[in-house]
Amino acid sequence: MLFCFFFRRYVIFLLLFGLSPLALADKSNSKEMVCLTTHYPPYTIYRDRQRDFVGRDMVYLNQLASRFNWKLTVLNVPWARVKREIEKDQFDCFFSLAYQEQRAKYLSYTQHPLHVTKYGVFFQKHNVSIKQKQLAKKIIGVQRGIPLTIDVLKNHQLDRARIVYLDSNETLLSIIMTGRVDASVLNYDVGHFLLQDSPFKSEIGSFVIDDYDLPVFLAFRKGTQDIKLINTVLGQVMADSQIAKPLQ
Repeated sequence: MLFCFFFRRYVIFLLLFGLSPLALADKSNSKEMVCLTTHYPPYTIYRDRQRDFVGRDMVYLNQLASRFNWKLTVLNVPWARVKREIEKDQFDCFFSLAYQEQRAKYLSYTQHPLHVTKYGVFFQKHNVSIKQKQLAKKIIGVQRGIPLTIDVLKNHQLDRARIVYLDSNETLLSIIMTGRVDASVLNYDVGHFLLQDSPFKSEIGSFVIDDYDLPVFLAFRKGTQDIKLINTVLGQVMADSQIAKPLQ
């Protein structure tokens, strides 16, 4: 009887303070988790000196690792390789991925987007036609490995522009000032994050491509994780997080 009394008190304590079996996991039983992503500030920022990642998406992933007792390793590779590795059986998770049916054959996606991508057009402020969103017959830079979708191309006459593929977001911004492109298209938040330290910040304007949002997710090798449980915990982590809102 005494045991039952104390057991009931213990259960009530768990309920009152919101503790779960996950929160009480045995730290000695950590699980290796190796994930792939790429340098994509402000969401995932690779620091060369520390050889690690920080950033908005990493806040979520690190908190999941703490809750599930994962020994987390995140590798920095070019985005083109991230996509190639999805169909192989070498890594445990990938982010930040847009949902695609082909990818879903190999991966189980979480239901909560890590962030929502909005594309932006960046240009020299004195370029009046670009400012007026007239992109037909213009030379437009886009990052290699991130092809624009049909929906994006229909906006602002991009389907009638000449697309030039370049290797990085940093190059996409710096090349604008050389005049080799009329404008560059990249993630709107990423572009403004990089411009914060650019000597050309005051000379480059931008606008969001209308009516196009692309949610991106954390995804795990199919059949290796309890995705329902991860969804529940990720939802709690996001609700409690104090991550800054996207740049406007």
